[in-house]
Amino acid sequence: VTGCRLTYQYTLDSAAELWMDYLSLKSIRTVNIEFRNLPQTTMVDSISDFLSVYTHYISVHQMDSSKAIFEGCSGGGSMVLFSYLQMLQKPIEYSAHLPKLILSHSPGPGLENVPSFTPWEGSHVYQMNIDHSSTFFFSNDVGQQWGKEWDEESRTTLTSWLSDRHLMGKLGKEVIVTSAEHEVFHHPHEEFMKYLNTVHSGEQVGVQYLSFPNRTHCLQALEFTMFTGPEGINDQKRIFKSIRNVWEM
Repeated sequence: VTGCRLTYQYTLDSAAELWMDYLSLKSIRTVNIEFRNLPQTTMVDSISDFLSVYTHYISVHQMDSSKAIFEGCSGGGSMVLFSYLQMLQKPIEYSAHLPKLILSHSPGPGLENVPSFTPWEGSHVYQMNIDHSSTFFFSNDVGQQWGKEWDEESRTTLTSWLSDRHLMGKLGKEVIVTSAEHEVFHHPHEEFMKYLNTVHSGEQVGVQYLSFPNRTHCLQALEFTMFTGPEGINDQKRIFKSIRNVWEM
């Protein structure tokens, strides 16, 4: 949504150190991907940019996809999650190269396209923050426009994916979504998880969902927890506990 590859390189390097420390890795290769942004382009084009870089590293640099991680925050959180859905949509092309882990921090926009999305004003999250609701994304004029700049193809494509119960049922614990109760997209995140519960018909939902009560947008992401003091360390430990559920398989 904001920034560029150079803007985030420092925090990416710092986050890479966390991955090495928590998972006892000898080395890690980071790939910081720039993709075309809305509204100048479509979501489909952005995903194409992302997956083109990914397949390049597999084919040219012999990257082992079984050790690959997609991680992103905010617009990047949506990008890694929706790119993974695109891969699941094309098993012939991608089934041999699926990443091991999808770590999506504060993904948005996009999840408001799940079926039967509850309006923001009708959510318990809105009621919880009623005293300062004007600061929350979906309760002001700017928030009401969020995502509307998407082209019709992008909205239609995403709505189709999220409505495909067979596709959504393929999402397992390799997908980790982190959210903050005082962030702009907490309501869509909860609606997404509620929808997944209906997809799995009462069975345990595979997707791992971590909600952080004392965080705002993106501050639970690994590249930012280092700036949030002792609580940030606890956040890191909590996230890596979920990561180990997948990494040690």
